[in-house]
Amino acid sequence: MAPGRAWNGRKEQQWRRWIGEWLANWLSVRAFCTRRGLAIASFYAWRRTLEPARAAEKAALVPVQIVADATPPRPVPWRWCRSMASRPGSHRVLMR
Repeated sequence: MAPGRAWNGRKEQQWRRWIGEWLANWLSVRAFCTRRGLAIASFYAWRRTLEPARAAEKAALVPVQIVADATPPRPVPWRWCRSMASRPGSHRVLMR
């Protein structure tokens, strides 16, 4: 993956598979690379190269509609307020 070299599609696919395996296995990068016999620096370089493509694949705009809640708020039972008021510092909670 050195600058100036021709892009190798097979190599890219292999690294996509390896990075996908790494994500699925929950191993550290060091442990995964050791098991696979990969250079850690190469792993990070390929992950950095392929990450913008992954982010673009996952990114999507979803339409959102905000609707007011139809149910009125439930009143707080008075006994809860009195029990809270008897605790130190509770005036901060009651003032919100």
